[in-house]
Amino acid sequence: MSAARLINSNLEAAIGPHRRGIYLDFEGVGRARGDDISPRPHLAGVYRPHLGKSTGGHYHCYFFEPSWQPVNNGCGTFSSLLDFNDFVHVLVDECERDGRFIYFWSQHEEALIKGLVSPELHAQFDKYSANALKLARRFKNKRDLEIEEKAPKLLNTYLEALVPNCSTVVAPKIGAAESCRRIDRYCSKAKRWRSWTPRQKACANDLVNYNKEDCLAVYRICRRVLPR
Repeated sequence: MSAARLINSNLEAAIGPHRRGIYLDFEGVGRARGDDISPRPHLAGVYRPHLGKSTGGHYHCYFFEPSWQPVNNGCGTFSSLLDFNDFVHVLVDECERDGRFIYFWSQHEEALIKGLVSPELHAQFDKYSANALKLARRFKNKRDLEIEEKAPKLLNTYLEALVPNCSTVVAPKIGAAESCRRIDRYCSKAKRWRSWTPRQKACANDLVNYNKEDCLAVYRICRRVLPR
């Protein structure tokens, strides 16, 4: 092994495997009563820690509704419009190329992928991904920690228990599902971001910020529970 590769290997061991993660969270309107499969989400947020560094990272928001172009324009440089299937390919390709691994919080994300892409693509995604809630529960059980499993937002409950000095995720005043419905209406009426009212822009910005905080919360939990 070359000296440079040895240094990189030692650095990664010291930093921890959480720095190679891709931290994923979806937002959408959710599954309607009686439906077996949730509809395609409206957006996915991804937090990527900087590789080879112990701090820092980059959040990117992917919008799956073509009509959400105004929101994409309003978010600036950290968002893009992308087909859902292409988005999953992007994540899988990145894992194969860069040695990354995808972490999502619960079975919800896993079920969405399984229900919306081909079996072949789902198998590739499954190969490079893990349910962070399962990892956190395993960590909790090994240490006999008391964590309330019936809390309305389990992500915050685990974050408080495992990373006690970290702020929890604050939900937007308008819930995520309702925010998606409203943004659908806003986009149908005004095609340009600059034409939106401050209240409409706040609805979109609050949704994206909420998604970003969810991604960061999953990252912080994985930083705690992944083996060193």
